[in-house]
Amino acid sequence: MAIIRRPAAASPLPEPKAEAFIEGAPDGKGTKSGRGLKRGKKEQIAVIMAPELLDQLDAAAEKMGQSRSALISLAVFRFLNSGQ
Repeated sequence: MAIIRRPAAASPLPEPKAEAFIEGAPDGKGTKSGRGLKRGKKEQIAVIMAPELLDQLDAAAEKMGQSRSALISLAVFRFLNSGQ
């Protein structure tokens, strides 16, 4: 029986190539704007809130069959259209 050498491990991609590879994915395309990361027609932002409020938000989103992001967007939309 012949002894077979283990194949050499693939070297990791250099950082710029790795970024280009990730951004090449259908959901990886994003460009920075002044306010957040732009993905298609929407922008990704960061929101900080109390853990208790986040728990209530997640429970409501699950009950409605929506994502957390969708529920936040709906709440903001309704607030802005209520004339407040």
